[in-house]
Amino acid sequence: MIVLKFGGTSMGSAEGQKNCIEIVSERARGKKPIVVIVSAFSRVTDTLQKIARKAASRDESYREHIEEIRTRHLQAIRSFVPLERQPSSCATMQAFFNDMDKTAKSIAQLRMADAASLDAMMAYGELLSSQFLADALTGRGVKANALDTRTCIITDDSFGSARIKKEESYTALRERIAAINGVAIVTGFIAATADGRTTTLGRGGSDYTASLFGAALDASVIEIWTDVNGVLTADPRIVRDAVLVPTLTYREALELSHFGAKVIYPPTMMPALEKQIPVKIKNTFRPDAAGTCIQSSPDTKNGPIKGISSLSDITLIRVEGPNMIGHTGCAERIFRALARELINIVLITQASSEYSICIGIHNNDAQKAHRTLETEFALEIQGKLIHPIVVEPNKAIVTIVGEHMKKIPGTAGRLFRSLGENGINTIAIAQGSSEFSISVVVESQDESRAVAAIHDAFFCAPTAPNINVFLVGTGLIGSKLLEIINTQQIKGSNPSIRVCGIANSKHTVIARGGIDLSSWQAILQEGKQTLATDYIDRVASLALPHSVFVDCTASEDVPTYYEHLINKDISVVTPNKKGVSGPKEMYTVLHAQKKRRGGTFLYETTVGAGLPVIGSLRDLLACGDTVISIEAMLSGTLGYLFSTFCAGNLGFSEIVREAKMLGYTEPDPRDDLNGLDVARKILILARECGSLLELKEVRIDPFLPPECFTATSQEEFFALLEKLDPVFDEQRQKARASNTVLRCIARFEKDMATVKVCPVDATSPFYSLSGSDNMVVFSTQRYDKQPLVIRGPGAGADVTAAGVLADILKTMR
Repeated sequence: MIVLKFGGTSMGSAEGQKNCIEIVSERARGKKPIVVIVSAFSRVTDTLQKIARKAASRDESYREHIEEIRTRHLQAIRSFVPLERQPSSCATMQAFFNDMDKTAKSIAQLRMADAASLDAMMAYGELLSSQFLADALTGRGVKANALDTRTCIITDDSFGSARIKKEESYTALRERIAAINGVAIVTGFIAATADGRTTTLGRGGSDYTASLFGAALDASVIEIWTDVNGVLTADPRIVRDAVLVPTLTYREALELSHFGAKVIYPPTMMPALEKQIPVKIKNTFRPDAAGTCIQSSPDTKNGPIKGISSLSDITLIRVEGPNMIGHTGCAERIFRALARELINIVLITQASSEYSICIGIHNNDAQKAHRTLETEFALEIQGKLIHPIVVEPNKAIVTIVGEHMKKIPGTAGRLFRSLGENGINTIAIAQGSSEFSISVVVESQDESRAVAAIHDAFFCAPTAPNINVFLVGTGLIGSKLLEIINTQQIKGSNPSIRVCGIANSKHTVIARGGIDLSSWQAILQEGKQTLATDYIDRVASLALPHSVFVDCTASEDVPTYYEHLINKDISVVTPNKKGVSGPKEMYTVLHAQKKRRGGTFLYETTVGAGLPVIGSLRDLLACGDTVISIEAMLSGTLGYLFSTFCAGNLGFSEIVREAKMLGYTEPDPRDDLNGLDVARKILILARECGSLLELKEVRIDPFLPPECFTATSQEEFFALLEKLDPVFDEQRQKARASNTVLRCIARFEKDMATVKVCPVDATSPFYSLSGSDNMVVFSTQRYDKQPLVIRGPGAGADVTAAGVLADILKTMR
């Protein structure tokens, strides 16, 4: 015997109905007898409840809802019942609708829709769907008869969630099945009391019906047909990469269900568990998919855990105080008081010191639980033997489940490491001695991120967790970064990097599963036109694990959001100098926040592009070295201008004009020639050394007069610059006469920072520097006689973008 159950989503659409008919027809031709359990069409049960409530309030619009249900079922008959059988099928349906109307009128007369009335009304959903399926199968040559379970499942009178009288029900349903010639199409969810009053079985009632029939008939398997492929390792709405779990034990399934898995509901499993009947979860819309098999024996092939589930809207109640220690009966009083008020306890944890007991309950029970426990322990609280009851709402429980946890050391360590690495605080922990599951309580806002982080830790390749990148700024560096990531993804070099967001000054796009970088320009162009604040808020609210915010702008506004992002445990990587060279208050707050949250804030490319300048300086300081001075050429533009000028005979203005044409300068060359960019860079290095200088305290010795920078146009600027060619030529001649060359050098020493153009001779490492290369010279206690020199390309989109990518990868270390 095989029991098949089809849920509301399977029966609720033309595609689902067609598949149900085909699946049952094929099974009916097999060697094993079958019994089919059906739910009402999707949304019909809710509509029937509306009918009852509207009828109770004398709202005549309930008739529209009856007509809505009638239309859906008549359409199904016209689609799947042969024409010659449609009149009799419609007549049977009409009889149900006549009874439905009478029930509604009775409710209207009483002006009350109590639990019994609601059960009587809701029963029509399953009665209609079972009759439809029986008629459709008969029309295809399959002997099928609808079976009303009110004739064989006997319950008490707990309307809305009735309790089964098992022995009487098992005997009755065996007799009813034996009397049916052909396939029984059984109404799920509904039953009746011994005196014939309609009841319903509560949440998951149709699954429960299937489990009851399977147990009573000693079925070889129970198949639950739904709209998903089976049980997944996590909620796919939270974890895009969740995968199918091929097998679960009954215990694992019950644990996952208790803590939020939606595919199965714990009470429905019990009859099957008692008889050790396998339960298969199958997809009506993909009948060839393997599905998940719930069975008694564990699968030995998989890792320590089978899945992750979460339960939202949880409140923690904490009872604590000195009177708890060594006093028997405290826990019993807590549980008895809550049970008296019908408050369900979801989680329990107690410190070994016995100082406190913490319980988890649903948010909607929080106020009642608080009042109940305050009353229960009123005398102890008054006498300060127990502290006032602590209530902490808006929490979530995240649970990992797997029978193999007890055999594999380090499972708990991996769980807590994944949470810690993502800055997720664990508020409470619960684990039974059986080691089937570990539950952690986190803030509600961290629930999705916690599930995703744990899933990465247990189900992704250990060497390649996903890094979720959110980029703002698609200029030269940002575009080149996307190009490099795309190229590496194609080659398989960094498949773990997933760009989930891109924004520029006009458009934003966010895709949880990643953006196709081969066409990111077109995708961005179609994106939303939103403010940077909206984009950043969406990044923070998405709460993906291992999120990295990359600022490739030159904006002064974007860095003001770094603190918010770091506080949300999102790493920040940037080549934008404005944040770390901005007000010292911002700099200190960002680093304090990073230290407090354990986050990552990397800006290696703000100085020297892809050169390891900041990293090397940090390594020196971390090893106990002391910086005596830093000298540096930090502008590729100024390096090119002065090395070209000193090596040739062209006028300085002509070299600047040519560099602008070649794209070596900013669109307005004055942005390079004012020395402010170099000042920001030496300030960043000074701050890495512990100095808290402000940008205005960096002394810039200008080599151009003020009128050059106040010129109203670039044409006027170049005209003024040409007039200075003789002055620059005179400096060049003096330098040649003294065997020196002119260089723009930044210097930090003794808490002072300067930027100026000066001559250097052949003994200086800057003498031989050419082109747009940067050079940084560290003089330290250990590198005193022979300074540490770092030299290489200090500008350019390619090297800067590569440096940004290196920082992104460092966030995972």
